[in-house]
Amino acid sequence: LQMVDRQARDPLYNALRRPALGGLPVAPDAEIPEAAWPLPAPSSGYLQFINMEALHDALTKADASITLIVSPGAHVLKGAPLGWVLGDIEERTALSNCFTFGEIRTAEQDARFGVVVLNETAVRALSPGINDPGTAVDVVHRLARLFSEAEPPKAQPPQFPRIEAPALTATQLMEDGFEPLIRAGAGHPEVIGTVLDTLAKLEHAEWRDLAQAARRTRAYALHHAQESIEVKEDRDALARRV
Repeated sequence: LQMVDRQARDPLYNALRRPALGGLPVAPDAEIPEAAWPLPAPSSGYLQFINMEALHDALTKADASITLIVSPGAHVLKGAPLGWVLGDIEERTALSNCFTFGEIRTAEQDARFGVVVLNETAVRALSPGINDPGTAVDVVHRLARLFSEAEPPKAQPPQFPRIEAPALTATQLMEDGFEPLIRAGAGHPEVIGTVLDTLAKLEHAEWRDLAQAARRTRAYALHHAQESIEVKEDRDALARRV
């Protein structure tokens, strides 16, 4: 667990310090121009790496721009659009060659991967064959430290202004880190209680979006707990912690 914890930190914090991989974050209400054309994935697999510098150089030479719709960690099928390009480019392989695909997810640019692995460790620990709630509680504490020490993303001039890319969101982190764990651990009072306590603390995070996401996730956890815990005394004890 300690190794997974350490490996989760750098990609996550780098993604927050350098939103959208150094490009322009895609606006939530962004619309694709009618003149834009899709850049198809050259192969199927997990998107492991985007060579942003090479991609930006190729776009600059053609006086073009791209709006990416996938991020490292996404599973993509061959031919599916990676993004939408505005401008004429003769050598389109110069763009598609900037994307590396593989059979597994990797941590270098995939900021969510380490969080997912931590979550999967907790869910696996709660399976009937293992039944190790202590490990799940340990993961919750590690997620709490990981998220609470994350600095809020700061607006800064893009290094690659011809590339729009999705930016990591607090909602994604909550979904990856807590929601599967909540569903698996809702019937374990010691686990779900720790989750509720942790989310209550994260509601006071400096990063406002994280605080709001923690508040929503806490309500989700409480609903699952109320539906799953069968013993009245356990439900009452949980209610006193809320």
